[in-house]
Amino acid sequence: MDVKQPADIDDADLAIIGMSGRFPGARDTAEFWANVRGGVESIRFFTPEECLAAGVAPELVEDPDFVRAAAVLPEPESFDATFFDMPPREAELTDPQHRVFLEVCWEALEHAGYSPRDYPGAISVYGGATLNTYLLMNLARNPRVLESVEPVQVNIGNGTDFLATRVSYKLNLRGASHAVQSACSTSLVAVHLACQSLLNGECDMALAGGASVNVSFLHGYRHAEGGMASPDGRCRPFDAKARGTLFGSGAGVVLLKKLRNAVRDGDTVHAVIKGSAINNDGALKAGYTAPGIEGQSQVVAEALAASGLDADSIGYVEAHGTATPLGDPIEVEALTRAFRSSTQRRRFCALGSVKGNVGHLDAAAGITGLIKTALAVKHGELPPSLHYERPNPAIDFDGSPFYVNATLKPWPAGALPRRGGVSSFGVGGTNAHVVLEQAPRSLDSAAPRRAWQLLPLSARTASALEASTKRLAEALKSQPDAKLADVAWTLQAGRQRFAQRRFVLARSVGDAVEVLSTTGDARVHTEAQDAVERPVAFLFPGQGSQHVGMGRALYDAEPVFRAEVDRCAELLKAHLAGRDLREVMYPKSGEPAEHEKTLARTEFTQPALFTLEYATARLWMSWGVKPAAMLGHSIGEYVAACLAGVFTLEHALQLVAARGRLMQSLPSGSMLAVPLSEDEVRPYLGTELSLAAVNAPMQCVASGPTEAVEKLKRQLDEAGVRSHVLVTSHAFHSAMMDPILEAFTARAAAVTLRPPTLPFVSNVTGTWITTEQATSPKYWAQHLRGAVRFADGLHALLSDPKRVVLEVGPGQVLSRLTRRYPDTTPGRPVLASMPTPQDTVATDAPPLAYTTLGGLWQAGVTVDWRGFHGEERRHRLPLPTYPFERQRFWVEPDTKPHAEAAPVTTETLGVPLAQAPMERWFHAPSWKRAPLAPGRTAKATHPRVWLVLEDESSPTEALLTPEPGEERMVLRVRPGAGFSRTGEWDYTVAPGSLPDLRALLGALRDAGRLPDTVLHLWSLTPDVPASFAQVQASGYFTLVALARALVEFAPERPCTVWVVSNHVHDVTGDESLRADKATLLGPCRVIPQEHPSLRFHHVDVVTGPAASLSSTGLRALRAELRSVPAETVVALRGPHRWVQSLEPLPLPDAPTPHPSARPGGVYLLVHGLGGLGAMNGRALASLSPGAKLVCLEPLGFPSRDTWDAHVASHGETEAWTQRIRRARQLEALGAEVVVLPVDLTRQESLREAVDTAVARFGALHGVVHAAWLPKDQVARLVSETGPEESAWHFDPRARGLALFDAVLGERALDFRVVASSISAVLGGMATVAHTAASAWQDAFAQAASHEGRRWLSLGWDVVKVEDYGAHPGARGEALDRLALSPEQGAEALSRALAHATGPWLVVSTHDVAARQSSGSRASVSEELREEPAARPQHPRPSNLRSAYVAPTTDMERTLADLWQQTLGVAPIGIQDNFFELGGDSLIAVQLSDRLKRRLNVSVPASSLYEGVTVKALAALLQPPEAGPGSANSEADERESTVQRRKQNLQRQRSRRRADDEEPEDGD
Repeated sequence: MDVKQPADIDDADLAIIGMSGRFPGARDTAEFWANVRGGVESIRFFTPEECLAAGVAPELVEDPDFVRAAAVLPEPESFDATFFDMPPREAELTDPQHRVFLEVCWEALEHAGYSPRDYPGAISVYGGATLNTYLLMNLARNPRVLESVEPVQVNIGNGTDFLATRVSYKLNLRGASHAVQSACSTSLVAVHLACQSLLNGECDMALAGGASVNVSFLHGYRHAEGGMASPDGRCRPFDAKARGTLFGSGAGVVLLKKLRNAVRDGDTVHAVIKGSAINNDGALKAGYTAPGIEGQSQVVAEALAASGLDADSIGYVEAHGTATPLGDPIEVEALTRAFRSSTQRRRFCALGSVKGNVGHLDAAAGITGLIKTALAVKHGELPPSLHYERPNPAIDFDGSPFYVNATLKPWPAGALPRRGGVSSFGVGGTNAHVVLEQAPRSLDSAAPRRAWQLLPLSARTASALEASTKRLAEALKSQPDAKLADVAWTLQAGRQRFAQRRFVLARSVGDAVEVLSTTGDARVHTEAQDAVERPVAFLFPGQGSQHVGMGRALYDAEPVFRAEVDRCAELLKAHLAGRDLREVMYPKSGEPAEHEKTLARTEFTQPALFTLEYATARLWMSWGVKPAAMLGHSIGEYVAACLAGVFTLEHALQLVAARGRLMQSLPSGSMLAVPLSEDEVRPYLGTELSLAAVNAPMQCVASGPTEAVEKLKRQLDEAGVRSHVLVTSHAFHSAMMDPILEAFTARAAAVTLRPPTLPFVSNVTGTWITTEQATSPKYWAQHLRGAVRFADGLHALLSDPKRVVLEVGPGQVLSRLTRRYPDTTPGRPVLASMPTPQDTVATDAPPLAYTTLGGLWQAGVTVDWRGFHGEERRHRLPLPTYPFERQRFWVEPDTKPHAEAAPVTTETLGVPLAQAPMERWFHAPSWKRAPLAPGRTAKATHPRVWLVLEDESSPTEALLTPEPGEERMVLRVRPGAGFSRTGEWDYTVAPGSLPDLRALLGALRDAGRLPDTVLHLWSLTPDVPASFAQVQASGYFTLVALARALVEFAPERPCTVWVVSNHVHDVTGDESLRADKATLLGPCRVIPQEHPSLRFHHVDVVTGPAASLSSTGLRALRAELRSVPAETVVALRGPHRWVQSLEPLPLPDAPTPHPSARPGGVYLLVHGLGGLGAMNGRALASLSPGAKLVCLEPLGFPSRDTWDAHVASHGETEAWTQRIRRARQLEALGAEVVVLPVDLTRQESLREAVDTAVARFGALHGVVHAAWLPKDQVARLVSETGPEESAWHFDPRARGLALFDAVLGERALDFRVVASSISAVLGGMATVAHTAASAWQDAFAQAASHEGRRWLSLGWDVVKVEDYGAHPGARGEALDRLALSPEQGAEALSRALAHATGPWLVVSTHDVAARQSSGSRASVSEELREEPAARPQHPRPSNLRSAYVAPTTDMERTLADLWQQTLGVAPIGIQDNFFELGGDSLIAVQLSDRLKRRLNVSVPASSLYEGVTVKALAALLQPPEAGPGSANSEADERESTVQRRKQNLQRQRSRRRADDEEPEDGD
């Protein structure tokens, strides 16, 4: 065949570019072709014993007319419901024909190399199915099932009308969707209709085919003399012994496209459809079910006419071939008539029928014949037609153009391409014929310009990902000549991205096979991440990151990068005295040291860095990775500004060159990196030195004359501060730059400056650039002289938790700074474009940018793969399709009667009726000695598995050495860069990484090593400084992620988690406290409340400087780990064991005058106009006549002169309106209110606020920190809690308080109060982050008080504020009666300020000690618990976004039970989403009816749209109890479940890799 250009192709030619099928004896088309060409009969014959075992009636088995043979589809009862987001109950109700059709449609698209959700064009679906025997034989014979569902559900799951539209819905296809029904010719008629749709321009591609699953013929059938069924189970088309066929099960689909477009797009064309036709016999035949010669002859002739071909060129016809004595002669006669109109040749055209191999597949028969013929045309072989020995005597083959091809033989192409016809005739007379032709030889794909290819793989589950990897390796092994670039393109552009993601880099097919087949290969990158369309932030480094050869790998390999570098170098020649920058960056000869010295000259360094970073950015953008935000370090900001359109490239290069030249003309100077905060560095600077950069909260750079820098270094050395001199030529960003400022301003004024079109962060302000700044020449001079506020810039850049951070330039200095920045959460990817100069990179290694591109794809960034391949012509190849993980979904016939469950109502749970007197509201946390719980006495039946999170200093061996008779398996996990297995019992994970812990638990589950006990020792640390983020990653985040992984991989499996720490609890008063570790209490208290199968115990110990335990402490801890304690929190001090308690501390009215308040006092209130803050302000306004209340409010608070307008234009419940109203209420009480918008996470912002208050009023007398969260950020279940949700609490309440305290310093104040929560001691559902932050505040108050800065932490119970609304219903009224009103809260604060002597009090209106010790509520009745499910239930889907959370109340158990019965899933947790489980409006109606009968209450179906979880629906039906952790007032009842669902779908998760290298960045 000649190569055809798209323009040479007939516009009516259509290509088969993808195909898929499941047939008797074959799970895919490859196996099917092997069977067909090998002459395999795929009919299964059964023994009588097998039939009886399968449930066939004995009398039928003994019937001599019963034929024990069947053409059976492999596993018709199995289906991957999870993959298609179909709940188990729906899958059971759905016709197996619909299910298999859905699967083969997906496979056909992937076989062609297309991802349905990513294809921009319209894809149509045409298909049909056989009579639904599953409905007749199974569902209809199971009254119990039919009574449990709505009739409409049965109809939608089984009606042929919904076959095609279900595919369109599940696969997001937007072309026509048409069900076809013409009996045996259905699927070939569907192909004809699809062809017409393409030719009419109705779609760009079309799926066509059919499915047949005949339940009644799974183990045999009864033969009737004279009927269509064979008496012996064999189909003998055209043979003298032919007596009929046997009906079987199968499915097939082809994907069609215009041939011209297919060739243009590089698709694999398996065969070409030249023409097709359909018609009907009408009444010109013996009977309705009889075949008609005229109709069949006419349809063949019409198809040939449509193809424009003579019958003489047809080499093979796939006949309908039912092997009936009447049908075969009629078919041959009809074919002969059609052919004779254009040829008189005899016996030149082979004839065959696939029914001899697989039987008659009814609605799938035509597509089966089409796939067979397409493969024959493609492979050039004529497969044998089985069981042909001698011709039917009624057929005159010698006088016809045909002969039956009974053996496999070659089918060579001659002067003309191979051509074949396919016939399919339906009972009732609808006939179809399709003419196929061999595909033209395709245009060769381009030779790849890259040595390395990136192969991405993804799947819904980890096991499916492993299967995909294995299948790809096996496929490539069998295709060693395949072009790896085409394989990569197919995987990149032709596969949907699922949550389990992997990519590899390989150089050849053999290399790819080796990498894919090797466990633990470093080039295999795997991560679980469900994010998509994540924005990217570009980081551009500054001077100090340059080195000779930077970017050389990309310059050699990437035309876009090379072109941009060349362009810049040419433009710069005029500004570098004719010097070619490429000779400086990539010298061809000479001494390396001299080249480095040349590049280090500022006049070359800055243009070189700009050029390299600009070219790298353009390369990323050409690959579809476009910046949503940018931040440059010094000279790097010029790249950001140029990309944002502030400068043209020519002007940017002109300015950069001038900047470097002017700097080079200045006297030399030095720069010193100092590991101190800005406040700590400034006193050292004096008059000679300048602050050049603030790169991190504890990393600054001083700049100035070399002598002054050396003097500063000596001073710091003497103070024990290790600093180091940066390798720079000049004192950038210092006063030594002043002489060139005027000249540079003039240079900047000479170029056109335009408003930025992309957001980037200013080095000068540390926040987003404004148009005024970007277009001001003075700004760019100030930028040259002032400090680089990079740390502040990172804070702004990281404000969007979805942003992926990409360093665009040489080295990884900014990447390391970003990873170490406190705002960087473990889930935020931080990637680099190039290696560091210190990295040892093999000469044949791929550029790091390729690995980074894979990492970006994994993280959820959109990649333009076409842009990545550029102008290369690439082909889509048939590669292994998705490895469906099928499970059994099958309703068996069952006519046994069943009893209807009796209605069950829930028991009313009581709540306290009234508040206690106020003097009894106060409790002081205390400690008391408690005996050790007895050790375990019952020996385990198997060795207990201990999972130990340890590091090099952990005393694991001493703690877990088994006692005599103990058996245990100890698995060790150490901190690392990511998940890996380092030994038989040893692993690593990145601290706090949910994907890593999921991978770990998955590996342990697969190995049968799920832990019985977890021992967390990562919070038992030496006295070494660590950042808040580091402490949280190894402690709080690890425990939350561990719980989520345990619940996901072992729901309801009991597991005890021991959390061992030091420096957390103040028991004896002698401890050194670390508040950052107190967040451990959040997971320890809350996780067991949400997941009762997980028992958390926190043990705090005292250690030596290296985290060593004394022998006494070691014995005590070892004994504790062998006990079964009732307490959650225990402190071991020497040989003594202590437990926490709440002791009543009656506080009377405050005396007059108040000891802590003064007239006209000046008080700073953090969020003083929030819910708690206004309560505190009310107290101070009452205690201090004429009080000055300075309220620090969130950024964006309206200025006072706009308050009236704002209130008038917004609703009463709008957040700012509420705060404005509270400010005016405080003023009505006589206070003077000043509002200062403040960023609580920036120390400078807080300092400015304090200074403003003192400057205005001349003093500061007291502070109250009461950070207040919006309603929609308060409550999150553990399963919903990640770094982003935790930061909502940690940023304002923990980090914000620490910064506030640092700003206040040792200032003498009458009081310092922090508003904490009672959840710190009680926990509470959906409060893990809230509880952790509250515990941190309590611990901070204790630690600060130890150090002489007395803080009082007040753990408030429920406070009634309008922000969160009222509790609904009767119980809600009771809860509101128990909640503190703002007036009561003000009085309680007054008493606490007057009488409290310790650093921590708990405030509650009712018996908090009783709540602390209360057990769980009564369980549901035995009748309800033992009520049998109406039908078998399936495991919960693995793709749910929520982890399992067990019901805790009667109502929740009742609802969960009903959901399980209706949806067919067990267990269903209280946070599982109704719609993610497969619920829809029909199921909602069904549930509504069941709830009415079960609970005797009317529950509208619309309730399921408001209460989308069991928990939310239970709250709607029955307001929850004010039980333990009434911080739930900020949690369960208050949050809109719909909003929670939306936010949960947007959560982003990815791995954080720590990097502790020291960064250096000068300019």
